[in-house]
Amino acid sequence: MDAPSLSALWREVPRTKAAMQAFHACVKTDLLARDVEGARALGRLAAAGAFEAYGERLAAALAAPASRGRHANALAHLAGHVGDPPTRRALARAVERYRAGALDLEEAKAAIAAALARDGTAWARGQTYLRA
Repeated sequence: MDAPSLSALWREVPRTKAAMQAFHACVKTDLLARDVEGARALGRLAAAGAFEAYGERLAAALAAPASRGRHANALAHLAGHVGDPPTRRALARAVERYRAGALDLEEAKAAIAAALARDGTAWARGQTYLRA
């Protein structure tokens, strides 16, 4: 999901610790694709219920450009949430093809989303990263 869309989602989050934690859980992979350390820091802020600090740190994380390498790491993280080992291995190959530039990001996301729909965790299926 693009940064403006994620920012708009954040503005709609009720100012409660539970809502902030739910938001963070859904956008974690988007954050990993942009700023790994920022994603970790945001997780700590969400756990603490630090709403204002979370919003400020989120803006900084969303300003960071997503790189091919960080996208590949985010894709691999999601692929790890598929239960079937042969499917996970096939997805790992797809992630490596993406990392090498032989596969488009949207194709890699679509392959992972399809596998998650068949045999993935609810958390992974709910990631905003997989939305267009």
